[in-house]
Amino acid sequence: MDQPGPSGAYARIRAGAPQVHVPDLKEGEVYQTSPLRQALVDLGGARTGLIVALRKDETLLGVFTIYRQEVRPFAENEIALVQNFAAQAVIAMENARLITETREALATADGDRRKSCR
Repeated sequence: MDQPGPSGAYARIRAGAPQVHVPDLKEGEVYQTSPLRQALVDLGGARTGLIVALRKDETLLGVFTIYRQEVRPFAENEIALVQNFAAQAVIAMENARLITETREALATADGDRRKSCR
């Protein structure tokens, strides 16, 4: 299975970049050397890409990857919108984690309470 390489957009995200904007996915060395990029372009029709990191503090939780099927760079306000959406997604993920932890703690406490009442 093909994995993102050490020199592409995902490597830059892992290294700390908040986002990577690729105006033409078919240009450059990555397209020439990456079967993953070639499939995205040739089979998926992607031409302009934007990858935005989902980070909590310094921890990379994931990425949003969006693309256009035409060579047309994303405008600054479009990039800002996706960054804002990514920030909201991180908040939602953290809230889901906290809700799960709270439910587990309550279930454990309820189980302990039932055992002590017997």
